[in-house]
Amino acid sequence: MEVLFGTDGVRGRANENLTPEFALKLGLAVGSFLKRDCSKIILGKDTRLSSDMLESAFAAGLCAAGMEVLETGVITTPGVAFLASFNNVYGAVISASHNPFDENGIKLIHKNGFKLPDEWEEEIEKIFLDNGFEYAPSAEIGKRTAFHQGASLYKDFLKSKADFSLKGMKLVVDTANGAGHNIAPALLRELGADVIVINDTPDGKNINRDCGAVHPERMAEEVKKHRAMLGISLDGDGDRAIFADEQGEIIYGDGILYIFATYMMEKGILRGPVVTTYMTNSGVEMALAKRGIKMVRVPIGDKYVARKMKEIGATLGGEQSGHIILFQHLPTGDGILTTLQLLKVILEKGKPLSQLKDYVLFPQKLVNIKVKNPQKWEKDEKVMAVVRTAESALAGKGRILIRASGTEDKLRIMVEGEDEKEVENLTNELYERIKKIVESEND
Repeated sequence: MEVLFGTDGVRGRANENLTPEFALKLGLAVGSFLKRDCSKIILGKDTRLSSDMLESAFAAGLCAAGMEVLETGVITTPGVAFLASFNNVYGAVISASHNPFDENGIKLIHKNGFKLPDEWEEEIEKIFLDNGFEYAPSAEIGKRTAFHQGASLYKDFLKSKADFSLKGMKLVVDTANGAGHNIAPALLRELGADVIVINDTPDGKNINRDCGAVHPERMAEEVKKHRAMLGISLDGDGDRAIFADEQGEIIYGDGILYIFATYMMEKGILRGPVVTTYMTNSGVEMALAKRGIKMVRVPIGDKYVARKMKEIGATLGGEQSGHIILFQHLPTGDGILTTLQLLKVILEKGKPLSQLKDYVLFPQKLVNIKVKNPQKWEKDEKVMAVVRTAESALAGKGRILIRASGTEDKLRIMVEGEDEKEVENLTNELYERIKKIVESEND
């Protein structure tokens, strides 16, 4: 069966494979399935040029199935997750997160704020592919209702998590020209911070373009330029954040997880192991172990992190990419919430971020190969033979991860080891050899 859903909803290129017709049909399938339990859904979107088009088509399909669609306008993905759980209704977001503007997606959220279970997505796929839609009778067709107060409710929720003042603190915020471009700077200013904002003028085509969580380098430079205390780079839909300390050194999700884990342990609020993915740096795992903190790895994807956390009762989890899940607040990654909690740790510790990083990361390198059907290559025997050869060169002093991206047509290669030069050489060798295999098979 054709697979519609990746690790984070449906993704595609706008007006190519992700067309209004597709979105309409998907809305019908989603509505046909979800309305059996609840006939309301909150729908948000990011700032992409195609988001208005896809929102209208998707909402039309939902209405045809009998769903009432509450439209928030531009809002972050965690904003919709909060509103869905707060109102006990389903949620959906038109967004492709960190992807370029010409790609878009549709994410679905459960009434509890989690991403939809895989088995539910499979049921929706079946309805979609079999045209098994349940059209509502004429008198029960759904309607679209503006729910603009949703953004204010979400902002109030975030503010309730900030029992401190940021007066006198200078911050740099890169909003990636995305969904958080209004709320993030406004909230931090309300808390008293001196905020320098970059990439906060979305034009539909500049979301994530050389900015945000995927490209935090400019944010880090602005931190040094303005002598700021902290730099924050959100991604296009605001569900993750990458930081820079006061010296302009970039800190990814692994480092933030370590800082939160040690802080929460000291406060007595850390429950269970820290849940991470296979991408998390082994240096962080070793540093946590020295503190007596266990770590559990799951497949890549924040939804898998959240599900494992729920299963084992963990309070902290996340990904290297900047998804940080603080379960006592929200069951999904939220870049703004993560920022607030990190600022709280800095203020309580009375130390700058650079002094909270008592861990040593292993050299690690990640490269991508653009391929059609990346899942095909993830376990290809020729590819795996190349990987086994490279693993033998590491001699047990590192690890290699090959995986298909769940959001893009890319095969991702990650090499980690003790020696930086060896990691660099092995990564380059793997890239060239695997790329050659893929290209020869596609000829």
